[in-house]
Amino acid sequence: LVREPEIKAKKEFFSSRLRYNQLYFVSDAKNTNFAKLFQTRIKRFMKVFKFGGASLESIERRQNVGKILQSYPDEPLLVVISAMGKTTNELEKVAENYFRRRREITAQLLFNIKQKHIELAEELLQAKEHPLLDQLRQFFTEMEWQLGEKPYNGYDYYYDQIVSMGELLSSAILSAYLQTAGILNQWVDVRDIIRTDDTYRDALIDWDY
Repeated sequence: LVREPEIKAKKEFFSSRLRYNQLYFVSDAKNTNFAKLFQTRIKRFMKVFKFGGASLESIERRQNVGKILQSYPDEPLLVVISAMGKTTNELEKVAENYFRRRREITAQLLFNIKQKHIELAEELLQAKEHPLLDQLRQFFTEMEWQLGEKPYNGYDYYYDQIVSMGELLSSAILSAYLQTAGILNQWVDVRDIIRTDDTYRDALIDWDY
């Protein structure tokens, strides 16, 4: 979560490709250069928060994240979000079973993860219809398309594609909640701004891209 009136994430600055672990928000955005943001403003002025899975696994804990961020009303913030609870472990099981071509087990595991995130989002937002719910379903549709094909790459490739979805889901939910709590922000998909090499599960960022 970047909160500063003169900041806008530029998709041209980075182009994510394969490995993406963390998701960011950008709020109150206007046109500036994202590279300049990372080269100067983060170093000098910006507070960076990292919330791990345990701090996001319940509604009460997500609400507490909002309270923490509200205590910095006039400061630029960057918030890095992990997958909630044990989602990473659950997605690892999805990746393993998919690669072993256990289609029914894979589908059931993914369905359980989907239901958990949809139900949490509905309860957190107190709504059965919301753009966030459409966004979450789209993420799961992406995974279903992936899992509907036979694996043709190595395991590490699919691990990266599947397991990193946990951060997409978690950060999107938190972003929507913060909006309802009056904390303006813009969710940014890190796949649009970071490019890495193809060392799956241990990729390096291409800072010169």
